[in-house]
Amino acid sequence: MQFRIKIKATGKLKAPKVTTAEYRELGNAMVANMKKRIARGINADNMPAAPLSPLYAKYKARARHTRRPIRDMFLTGLTLGSYQVQRAWGGVIRAEPSNQTARKRAFINQHLEPMFGFTDSEAEAVVKRARQLFGRKIEVMFETT
Repeated sequence: MQFRIKIKATGKLKAPKVTTAEYRELGNAMVANMKKRIARGINADNMPAAPLSPLYAKYKARARHTRRPIRDMFLTGLTLGSYQVQRAWGGVIRAEPSNQTARKRAFINQHLEPMFGFTDSEAEAVVKRARQLFGRKIEVMFETT
């Protein structure tokens, strides 16, 4: 038995023309979603973060004036406060803490409990936001030849 394949049109994918401002706006939306999740004590696997050690929990409860401290990456505000979009052009959006001390803290805490990253629901929200921002640019990516 033989099969015949007939190709009606050929084409190639071309990158949408997206400005740096549009990349930065998308990056800022991504970082805002991630900060909201971290503030609720949810890690990058979309699970509740591991409990704090008893000694650190006691210290954090006193410092934050709360009875139930959670792992939310916020004690002084340095790490999350300096977390922002660093690069947003050329198809790459990169976000990280802006100062060296915050980067060190984030690196150490990331090995204890992965908090920085995107969950599946955040990825879906990013795609939805990208469609809102880029609209027609995303739909006309396929160029026929």
